[in-house]
Amino acid sequence: PQLAKANSALACVMLDEGDYASAIYYQEEAVRIFEITCGIDHPLTIDAYTVLARYLFACNQTTLALQAAAHARSLLLLVFGPDHPMEMAIDRDIGDYLMVKDPEMALKFLLRSCHLYERYERSDRAAELGHAGVQHRVAQCYSALGDLRSSLQAERLVYNTYRTRLGDAHPVTKHCAALLKSITT
Repeated sequence: PQLAKANSALACVMLDEGDYASAIYYQEEAVRIFEITCGIDHPLTIDAYTVLARYLFACNQTTLALQAAAHARSLLLLVFGPDHPMEMAIDRDIGDYLMVKDPEMALKFLLRSCHLYERYERSDRAAELGHAGVQHRVAQCYSALGDLRSSLQAERLVYNTYRTRLGDAHPVTKHCAALLKSITT
């Protein structure tokens, strides 16, 4: 697994440098090495697939990103069953990938991710901010589907989390307040 981890780290460096083709190549190598050394059903292999999906999405290869994320999700469900904490990140990612093409399907994955955040959420700042980020995407999907009441309700939850955790003066809280004001006027 050390060689796979090295390939994955190299992929991250390539992505930071803007060399997307090399980043995808090295992450695909990491996936292959994890499959061979750890097995297809190992958590490191599943995680490598989710990272590959994110890289593919960053390179506007949405269809391939969806395939990689769906594969990671199916492996996760096969190995650990439903409601595993890793599923909330994969569902969030799939929701992101689908948001433009199919907001209705994206909403299903994002709501599932929210459900898992609520189930496993700790009372720490990072978990609450992560949940707020998913809620913001949920609000965007509702808005795209024309359900402005649900969009407003979701965005209010986001604003309350940001206000509580970051304070009124934080730029993210101010942005969310301005977004709420634009929705309600």
